Amino acid sequence: MSRLKDPVKVLFVILFGIVLAWGVYLQFLPSTRTVWNYDYNIANAIIYFFGALIGLYYAQSYCLPPKLRKGILFISGGQLAWTIASFIWSYYNIVLRVEL
Repeated sequence: MSRLKDPVKVLFVILFGIVLAWGVYLQFLPSTRTVWNYDYNIANAIIYFFGALIGLYYAQSYCLPPKLRKGILFISGGQLAWTIASFIWSYYNIVLRVEL
């Protein structure tokens, strides 16, 4: 029985593979100030966003012990905060043209 029958899981695995290959490709580019480098931050933030949504969904929908539920909520909150920070950083890089 395959674990990847759910379309959301398949989408997540494909997205992760694309972002992983993208990151490896960026390691071989001589310049680090291209739009491809800045867009990589957005793609990375989307992975964290999916992780936060999945964690919040499982913490709310299943009957879990309170400590485990609280732990999943905190991890999901951290991933959501990382997502927001990555989007803000990408906004500064792409729109405002501030590189640091």
